[in-house]
Amino acid sequence: MKRFIHILFTILFFGIVLMSSAQNLGITTPGTNAYPQTTIGNTLSELSNNAGNFIIFNPITTTVPLTAISIRTYGSANGTISVTIYSDNSGVPGTKLFTEVAASVTANTLSTITIPNTFLPAGNYWLAYNMNSGSASANYITKSTGVAGYVRKALGLTYGTTFPNNPTGLSNLAAGNQDHIAFLGVGIQGYAKATKATLPVNTAFSSMNFYTHAAGNARLAIYSDNGSGTAPSAKQWESGDISITAAGQPKLTTVNISAGTPSILSLTAGTYWLAWQWNTTTSGPSYTAGSIGSGNAIIQSYGAFPTSWSGGSASTENWTTYATYCAQPVASVTGQTNITCYSANDGTITVSASGGVSPYTFSIDNGANYLSPSSGNTRLFTGLAPNSPFKIRVKDNIGCESKSVQ
Repeated sequence: MKRFIHILFTILFFGIVLMSSAQNLGITTPGTNAYPQTTIGNTLSELSNNAGNFIIFNPITTTVPLTAISIRTYGSANGTISVTIYSDNSGVPGTKLFTEVAASVTANTLSTITIPNTFLPAGNYWLAYNMNSGSASANYITKSTGVAGYVRKALGLTYGTTFPNNPTGLSNLAAGNQDHIAFLGVGIQGYAKATKATLPVNTAFSSMNFYTHAAGNARLAIYSDNGSGTAPSAKQWESGDISITAAGQPKLTTVNISAGTPSILSLTAGTYWLAWQWNTTTSGPSYTAGSIGSGNAIIQSYGAFPTSWSGGSASTENWTTYATYCAQPVASVTGQTNITCYSANDGTITVSASGGVSPYTFSIDNGANYLSPSSGNTRLFTGLAPNSPFKIRVKDNIGCESKSVQ
């Protein structure tokens, strides 16, 4: 007498929320490249005489890495000036960082002069200018009382003469005065920045995605939360270097999880942080304003993300960065053969997989063990005994498991 392998198609749920399509964790709508800006230097409007026909060098210090995008000046007369930024060389102007930019300025207003985007790591620099006036009364840039120990440098130079790359023969100007000149900087390069997001289910991820506004190289990462929702903690995944082209800005770049480390990523429900780095001075990431504590940043030279995020500063920055987690694969029984006699253990079950990301692996013990396909997207299980409660699952290439079929 024959017995049969009974297969009951009862659907069970084992802690995985079923999804009909891919879901996203993070911010998916691109923002702008109008990032928060920081002013470094003196922008007060107190007036005082300052003669032309000199390059005047004003010392400044940046405490964080910034990309200088413009220089701002204030003066009491209309005129034309040239401006640039120098590095510091042991307390004196060092090397010119970009060719000086000439611009017209308006009296009694703060004039903004666009300059080449220039990355400035935290440190000391010199804001330099030269104006086309030899008069002590035509003040295209004025000065005021500065902080103790503030000493400007000067170099005689007729307006229109190229600024030297490495100035020498400098003299000190009166101590304690500073000019009304500053730069506007944005924090793009020299950071790792992260945005907080909540994962509602236990699941596996297929990709991480990033909107930008310029060409450049970026790196992406996912961090766990520090337990209080205030900062990232432990690195869960990172992408490696990503090249982003200029075409199609704002541009969406997608990086498969399998192309990063680790190559398969499954996370439990909870709070996570989606992080990026950018290695060019142009305005790359897509930004929107967020709420207090939605962002966090650390000073980080471009390269591998730290294993543990520490020393971060909270911010209100949101970045259009998101991760896509999986659409669940489907397991189905597409064939079976019964045992040939009472004592035989020669039954078979053919299991097919669909959905998710192929290739698949197959299990008949509820995911305790997975085997490779016999061919294509199917697996033939042989040597099966009767009256056994086989619980069938499939798992796709990114670690997403199907519901159980018994």
